[in-house]
Amino acid sequence: VNGLLSDLPKRRRRGGSLSDPDISLAGYLLSKAVIGDPVEPQDIPRLHKANNTVQKTRARFPYGRGNVATDIAVSDHASSQHAQAAHDVFVDLVRGAAPASMLTNPTLGHAVVSEFVQGGHCAGYAAVATMRHVQKLQPEESVHYVQHNHQGHDWAESRVPDGHHKTIVLDPWAQGPAVFASDSRFAANAQHTQERLALNAKDGDDIAAKTAAGAQYLLENCLPLTETHLKRLKAQEFHCAPEEVWQPQPVVSDAFLRRVRQSLATLTNSSELGLSRAEQSSKALKKMSIKSACALGFGKKAASAAAEGI
Repeated sequence: VNGLLSDLPKRRRRGGSLSDPDISLAGYLLSKAVIGDPVEPQDIPRLHKANNTVQKTRARFPYGRGNVATDIAVSDHASSQHAQAAHDVFVDLVRGAAPASMLTNPTLGHAVVSEFVQGGHCAGYAAVATMRHVQKLQPEESVHYVQHNHQGHDWAESRVPDGHHKTIVLDPWAQGPAVFASDSRFAANAQHTQERLALNAKDGDDIAAKTAAGAQYLLENCLPLTETHLKRLKAQEFHCAPEEVWQPQPVVSDAFLRRVRQSLATLTNSSELGLSRAEQSSKALKKMSIKSACALGFGKKAASAAAEGI
């Protein structure tokens, strides 16, 4: 067990307890270790940074996803109404006199409107994640807005020159943390995807300025328009079309989940004498969970407290 996670970096310790996103990412690190494919130490900061973008993006959509059954039910269709209102506001801007930056870069415009109206489907979530993450890039990194050719799904990717095996998927619309593309549900096969936008670290300041300008424009000019659309949609009892509603999708693939389950089923710790197989597995997993949390920069006390959740 110790060998599986022995190479995880000794990062500066963070105070406080683990948040749900931290626990989710630690769970992914644990899963990778369990299947014998531990995350390399130098990749953990990139994963953590991407996961922070995923978390921050989800926080911009308090009503949830407009086309996911669970969010629709919890919000009593408000998630769908806000998503449709975001679409309608964007169409109005295209027909009107929106700032040029919002029209020449549709992904930026989509992101600004989705945040302002607090509604979207996967495209809105992916746009927000792309625009937020570009401001965090290191010189060798890039962020990409990506679509699946067949599944009707969009997300963002963080890439480095090392190749596809180092690509990280940021999919705040899906369930779970930032993960490597090879483990993901939609991005594992790059031949089934297409890139719609690519940005690098040099674009960060420009994107930040244009995003702020777009948000200010909407605040000064589009509040009444947004409220009108939302009131209309609520009065009409607007619902997302049944054929467009998704069940929640895990960010990781079924193949990855199977590998984890199979590995967990066979996990033992033969050095622990006098314990049942279940007790051995439980003890081993707890040790690995604590190491995963420590790899994210948390102290052992906080990591131990979060081990069960991981």
